[in-house]
Amino acid sequence: FLSDHRVDNAKRYLKLKKNWKKKSEYEHYCCAAKKLGAKEFKPPQLNLSDRNFDLEPFNILIHAGCTQRKYWERRKWTHYKELVDLLITDGFHVYCCGKNDEKIDHHRITAYTNLPIQETASLINQCDLFLSNDSGLMHLAAALRKKQIAIFTATSDKKSGPYYNPHANVIKPKLRCYPCYGNDEVWNLCDDWKCLDAITVAEVRDMISKMMNKRLNGAQSSVSLKNGGIEHG
Repeated sequence: FLSDHRVDNAKRYLKLKKNWKKKSEYEHYCCAAKKLGAKEFKPPQLNLSDRNFDLEPFNILIHAGCTQRKYWERRKWTHYKELVDLLITDGFHVYCCGKNDEKIDHHRITAYTNLPIQETASLINQCDLFLSNDSGLMHLAAALRKKQIAIFTATSDKKSGPYYNPHANVIKPKLRCYPCYGNDEVWNLCDDWKCLDAITVAEVRDMISKMMNKRLNGAQSSVSLKNGGIEHG
């Protein structure tokens, strides 16, 4: 049983908003758990299905959606279809997952939609690289320690990014207003959503080529990988 003292300490910690700005949500909840007496944090044990999706080699799995709440539309990068055209030209096999209304409308993509979560986890586990917005499936890929790229448009990568996955890279807009989520003055007044176009197709494509060790067709590299993050050259 937990002592009242430990419970009170954890509650006080969670109520201090200043702590949220200093750490990611992952670190934040771990700190609260430590105040409750937790001493060890093991990686989650995920329950995967045994389904074999028999993906083609050199593949990329894309989740182009996120939560369906209307105000989260600015979390959805809008250039996946254009990116897919280039990835196929580069020789990649492209798949997409998520809900049926999140699939990318492209005749060269194989879509695995509305799968049970165990099968979705198995699909992600079998892909070579997972590309997504800031979404629940992004965190699932991170928990699986998959090679992944997470596109952050409005939300903070420091607060909710897949930093605990050593094989993850984040691409985010180079805008003064980023991240606007959590800053009500900026979030509520924004009506142009510049962040959706601030991340270019070329930037994402280049990152994919770096992580997959593949030379692009006639393209010159502009990013370099560094310890699970990105640096722009």
